[in-house]
Amino acid sequence: MFQLKKHYLLLLIAPLLLAFSTNGLEGIFGLKLKNLENEPFALAQLKRNKASVIVFLLPDCPACESYSKKLSDLQKKFTDANINFYGVFPGNYNTVSEMQEYQKTYKINFPLLQDPKNLLVKAFHAGIVPSAFVVDNMGNILYKGRIDDWMYALGKKRAVITKHDLRDALVAIQENKVILVKETKAIGCIIE
Repeated sequence: MFQLKKHYLLLLIAPLLLAFSTNGLEGIFGLKLKNLENEPFALAQLKRNKASVIVFLLPDCPACESYSKKLSDLQKKFTDANINFYGVFPGNYNTVSEMQEYQKTYKINFPLLQDPKNLLVKAFHAGIVPSAFVVDNMGNILYKGRIDDWMYALGKKRAVITKHDLRDALVAIQENKVILVKETKAIGCIIE
């Protein structure tokens, strides 16, 4: 009897395991989130991009506030290379009006999406905001981690940025080169 239940359970979870395989996250392309206007946004649209930058954000996180201009500047710089940014607000921590106010205050120029069930958080194993995940049009993670080394500890910032990890990864993608640093540790607020 136990063997039968175990077999049945494997049949139920096998599609999920395939969707979020270790080779990539192609399963995310089947997900739909809502934008801040409460309209559906199919993540299948990311397949049209050479690469997509998924940035997890919280409107009340000082680190997210500090990096907002940098993220908007990077979006502008790489749009012509068909590399697009998407901000994702995890969970139900903030209201839509708080998210919209964040977008307006910090002049965010890329789509912001709601992830109330933490579907993308779980798929990417995201634990910190802001953290960036760069995926190609097949769902493979090309880079994950911090934006740069400006913030070296929570609430502590360098006078001079010495490593531009996200930017360097995007330049490599733009120029069809190998990304030298594929993973860094993000520093910021914890996603609960």
